[in-house]
Amino acid sequence: METLRGTIVKFRFKSETSTFKIAELEPEGKGQAVVILVGKNIDQSNLDMSVTVTGNMVINDKYGRQFEVTRCVRNQQVGLKATASWLKRQEGIGPKLAQAISDRFGDKLRDVIERDWFLLCKVKRISRPMATYIHKAWVENLLIREVQLLLLEGGIPASDKAVSKVLRKFGDNAIGRIRDNPYRLTEITGIGFKTADVLARKIGWSPQRPERVEAALAYILQESADQGHSFLHRHELISKVRQLASIERDTGIELLPVKDAEEAIDNVVGRKDIVQETVTIDGQVSLLCYLPKYRDLEVTAAKRIAELQSMPQVPPNNIDKILKKVEVKLNIELSSQQRDAILQALTHNCSVITGLPGTGKTSVVRALIQTANLLGLKVFVCAPTGRAAQRLQEVSGFEAKTIHRTLEYIPKNDTFTFNGSNPLPCDMLIVDEASMLDLELMVAILEAVPDSCSVVWIGDINQLPSIGAGMVLRDLINSKRVHVTVLDKIFRQAEGSLIIQNAHRIHRGENPVFPVKGSKADSYLIPVPKGTSNVSGKAVDNIDYVKANLKNIYGRLQSVYGFDPIRDIQMLTPMRVGQAGYLAFNPIIQDIVNPSSAKIEVNGQSFRLNDRVMQTLNDYDLDVFNGDVGFIKSIDTLARTLRIEFLGQTVDYPFSNVSNLVLSYACSVHKAQGSEFPVTILVLLSHHFVMLDRNIIYTANTRARKMAIYLSSKTAIDIAVKTQKVLNRNSLLALRLRNIVPKPG
Repeated sequence: METLRGTIVKFRFKSETSTFKIAELEPEGKGQAVVILVGKNIDQSNLDMSVTVTGNMVINDKYGRQFEVTRCVRNQQVGLKATASWLKRQEGIGPKLAQAISDRFGDKLRDVIERDWFLLCKVKRISRPMATYIHKAWVENLLIREVQLLLLEGGIPASDKAVSKVLRKFGDNAIGRIRDNPYRLTEITGIGFKTADVLARKIGWSPQRPERVEAALAYILQESADQGHSFLHRHELISKVRQLASIERDTGIELLPVKDAEEAIDNVVGRKDIVQETVTIDGQVSLLCYLPKYRDLEVTAAKRIAELQSMPQVPPNNIDKILKKVEVKLNIELSSQQRDAILQALTHNCSVITGLPGTGKTSVVRALIQTANLLGLKVFVCAPTGRAAQRLQEVSGFEAKTIHRTLEYIPKNDTFTFNGSNPLPCDMLIVDEASMLDLELMVAILEAVPDSCSVVWIGDINQLPSIGAGMVLRDLINSKRVHVTVLDKIFRQAEGSLIIQNAHRIHRGENPVFPVKGSKADSYLIPVPKGTSNVSGKAVDNIDYVKANLKNIYGRLQSVYGFDPIRDIQMLTPMRVGQAGYLAFNPIIQDIVNPSSAKIEVNGQSFRLNDRVMQTLNDYDLDVFNGDVGFIKSIDTLARTLRIEFLGQTVDYPFSNVSNLVLSYACSVHKAQGSEFPVTILVLLSHHFVMLDRNIIYTANTRARKMAIYLSSKTAIDIAVKTQKVLNRNSLLALRLRNIVPKPG
């Protein structure tokens, strides 16, 4: 083992998915060359800090001399060299001016920057505003370091993204607020109760403090909401909190006593931090526990639908005559079901149009828009995601926007321009892919429409439900308090499609069928055999077989069928991470379809010219949103930007934001919802066991427009078809609607 002492001046590589890092260390003493540090034990909070590292110097065949770090300890003082190193990287400073400032103040440099920053003006080229900027940047830097150290104290990965989330949530007093109640950290996405609990113990909190159990209750209810539940039964909440707030003793795990759980629930209910409601369901009295937000959303949604349903609707004149004109114009012949769907949408303030693939929902939307326009109605059309809105616009020929753009979302205030006080200027609002809506977005829509507006919800409840709380489309249908048209006739042009037939089979709980070998069709199965055993000794599906077949599959789809491998083919998997997650498949597919383009590497990801990429966070400055797919058109290393084509718009995408991008040759089924692709390759394996569900396989199957390829094991397909988890979601919206909304006439 060797020991080095010096200052970490730069991180060359930091991965968001692992703890491995590459850093530069300037050793103490003059004239010594920078040492490259590699390993998992180099905390990011040590940037610009004097440290002592222990490890071994090795020679890497590709990168040369590197120091493999086994231990890294921060030295107590932040010396002149570390402060100067930080200073030279500040905007407008640079190495020469940083050296001049260091020479002027010497060992007092840190004190000057921190407390007497006006003295910096004694250095040539440093103005008062520049001195103030340096001071503010230093104070901000210290706050970031304090947050990093506090997170690391609790064993929480202190990535730049994690620190940024904490500071956005808690502001300049983040340290004080977290130390005052470390369980506040559970409000940060990605930080769970157990993690916050470790930090609480480290900073001296007793496990007996009531705040601990109360925080566990809030965390459980929020986690349940993130899984789609609006509420939990009180007995469910007690059971879960006893487990979560258990205490590890020398003798084993000690569950939280029932009495303590009961008292904690009563306390938070008394403070109205949790709402408890007594409800009779199917003759049984139940105690339900809500976070106030989700109960308010359910009640508001039910009341607003009741208001809309109570508004008198005057049927427009000459609907039948105009419908015939529309049929001629669109060169279609509507079925009686389709005509009824259009008539009900035009004569009710709230209606639902639903149906499986191939039953003519698209024709209904096109005809409905045309008919409403000819009747002089102002129509707005929207969908939950950018890709769903783009697809809707393509098939309808009418302008469609995302719901957020339709309501004009204001990110600064997390509000919408159009709301109850400022309603949308429309007579009809058509909401497509309504199965994706959660309670929060549904209420935003309901509050934004004027009383006289007809709201038409279009969707398929057999697809994946919303990521957020609720199952609003299913509840609207099950309530029997809004008019629902179910399209169930398969049109002749769809009858020969296995994609359509399999959608209906999966809906009925039957396995998809595939053609015999050598036959032509639009759906194929490439069965994945069992491979090596897992840690429990059970054989699992062979992922190596999947990877080995990808090159041949993409090659045949391109050479035999003429599909563009970059733009036309989408791999789908249920999961993001793990050896069978889409993050693992993306670089493999990239090497197959786009092997030798110009590239950049950022945070361990390689992006190449022409790559298909996906945005993973909403970015209102760039006007790109979570799930948007784009194609890299150019790479400008001087301007440090990627030029990316997103949904018809070109964006100059800064390298600094690239951590919000992933390759999207493969993506999750959830991310693909609302989209269609010429070809899909569905990977369903035993590795996806916890995610296998009928809604997953149904949604994935219906993403294919021309061809669906199942690169899956027969066992995984069988499990997925037979499992229905969405029916277990806790929601009371349908019951609330039945209680306050009269049956439609």
